[in-house]
This record gives sequence, C-alpha cells and structure tokens, in this order.
Amino acid sequence: RTRDLEGEAWAILTTAAIPVVTWQDEGEAIGSFDRLFTAALSPAASRVLQTALHVGLWSYGARKKASVAEAGTAAEQHLTPILDAVWKRAGSVRAKAETVVGQFLPGLELMVPHWLQDHLFALMDLGATEPLEHPAWGAYLTRARFFDSTSKLLRPWHGKAPEGAETPAGSVSADDRDVSLTRRLAWHGLIFVLRDLS
Repeated sequence: RTRDLEGEAWAILTTAAIPVVTWQDEGEAIGSFDRLFTAALSPAASRVLQTALHVGLWSYGARKKASVAEAGTAAEQHLTPILDAVWKRAGSVRAKAETVVGQFLPGLELMVPHWLQDHLFALMDLGATEPLEHPAWGAYLTRARFFDSTSKLLRPWHGKAPEGAETPAGSVSADDRDVSLTRRLAWHGLIFVLRDLS
C-alpha cells in the first residue's frame, strides 16, 4: 500500500510540475534576503518543489530499510525531472524555488547526488556574489541543518561567501540576525573548527 501511495504522490507532483502556470513569474521584486523566505511560501512552483522534496525524503526513508541503493534510485528518478524544470526558469520564480533548494541541500545530497554535483557550481558560485538572484547558498547557510558531509561538499564556497554576505538593511532585530549571512557564515566556520572538518 505504501508503494501505491508513493506512486500516486509522484504522479500528482509530476503532473503539477508540467503546466506553464506553475512556473509563471509574478515579477515581484525581492528587496532583501530576509523577505525571500516569506515570498518563497506563496508561488505554486515553490509549493510543488517543497512537497516533492518532502515526498522524496519520505520515500527514501521508507525504501532504505530494504535497500539504500533502491531508495536512492527511486528518489533520483522522480525528483530529477522536477528539479530540471526549476533549472529552466528565470526571474523571481527561479529565485524562490532556489530558496527551497538551499533549505533542502542536505536532503538533495542524499537523494539526488548526481543532479546536485552537476548543478553545484552554478548554485553556490552565483549565490556567493548574487544572494538575491541566486539564494540557494544563503538559504542553506541560514535555514538548513548542519551535516558534516554536506558542509565538506560546500567547503570551497565558504571563502567566497563574504562577497555577498550582507546583513539585512534596517534595524538588527532577532529575525534579521537569524537571516544574516555574515552571522551564519561565522557559525559554520566555528563548527568547522570544532569538528575539525577543515
């Protein structure tokens, strides 16, 4: 029954990822990095992607008890076309979708390692210098959980991140500190030292 539910879920998500309306760019200007997380909650594209990643993690967890290889193959088979659909887009809809990607980077490393390796340079390198247009790197720093393997994978970008690591403009509230790339980059650096990952 679990496999039936999984198949139905992927069929719905794949269908939802096809229509042009899903990827329609609202043309909304994102003025600051902290607003990206709120903005990323509303578009259909972001919701489809986030749901797909949750289903992927659920599917991976259910399948890996029997076979880790099978779990990875199934996740990659279903998630890759949806991630490829994101990658073809531009503008604010792409930025919001990349915000979701950044928050799920450790999961992507687990589920779609080949896709992540193929797109890692573009995701991280642009994110270090253009955090509003390409927010995956910043979203990872500020929202994703710290895992040693993911952090080692992203180690080359820790030195580049300060170029785009700006604290949100205005008063430094608790929320601003939570999304401050500078603050989170320093935190990651400290964890690297404490865990001897450098």
